Amino acid sequence: ASTLAPDEQLVALLGDWRILQRRAGHRWTTDDLVTAWCAVRAARDTRAPVGARSAQAGGTASTPSSDDQLSVLDLGCGNGAVLLMLAHSFPRARCVGVEARAEALALARRSIQHNAG
Repeated sequence: ASTLAPDEQLVALLGDWRILQRRAGHRWTTDDLVTAWCAVRAARDTRAPVGARSAQAGGTASTPSSDDQLSVLDLGCGNGAVLLMLAHSFPRARCVGVEARAEALALARRSIQHNAG
């Protein structure tokens, strides 16, 4: 586990997965949970193109025939909450997050490292 700064918390996200976030400022919310749920549901629905439906959820994904063929893109991933929830739901998927804010990206990377290791 990474060392926490005094203004950081490591909190429960999904299952035994945790996310790093600042004590003040953006924190993961039920909006993130609902977005991830919609994206997971769209990715599992083989009756409709996933890209069109998951775009509403803040990301895109290819139509998978198995989890290891699934690709997830989260544009503006922030601290990585939605990306981590999708990675938890599809452990063999290729998940990519893009974030312009260096501080949020650093938190996302550290959260990924915490859960991967």
